[in-house]
Amino acid sequence: MCCREGERDGKWLDKEDYSRRPRALTRCDCSALLDIRLHRSRGVWYVNNFVDEHNHRLAMPDGVPFLWSHRTIKAFHRNEIMSMEAAGIRKHVIRDVLQCRYGGYDKVGIVTKDIYNYCSKNKRSRIAEGDARTVLGLMLKRKNSDQIFILIIKSMMTIV
Repeated sequence: MCCREGERDGKWLDKEDYSRRPRALTRCDCSALLDIRLHRSRGVWYVNNFVDEHNHRLAMPDGVPFLWSHRTIKAFHRNEIMSMEAAGIRKHVIRDVLQCRYGGYDKVGIVTKDIYNYCSKNKRSRIAEGDARTVLGLMLKRKNSDQIFILIIKSMMTIV
């Protein structure tokens, strides 16, 4: 289906008590579709139905890289982003560097928000891995040097 297929449910159109500004209407009941099916006995994929009649303007070629379906951070971009972030370079500067290196904003195919999200997700995963190791390391060091610490931990374990 086209990403603009169908219409927004009417109950969302008439709401008066929004706490935030409602999202823009993007659906326009477009009937374009590509139906692909598997012929199980022959093991072959085939086009069952194809309708190429959109009732809206399509994205311009220079805007296509910014459609949700096309916005992915490639592996070589990930490495560059992480090395620049580790060096303390700010996210919007990272985007500018990528833009200059690859010859334009549309050649990179990601926006600044994608860089923020990727860096944040990566940082959370690194912290989650290291937190448990750090705490266990500290507890083992303290176990060897502090006998009272061992008694406190044992008493806590009997309470639980």
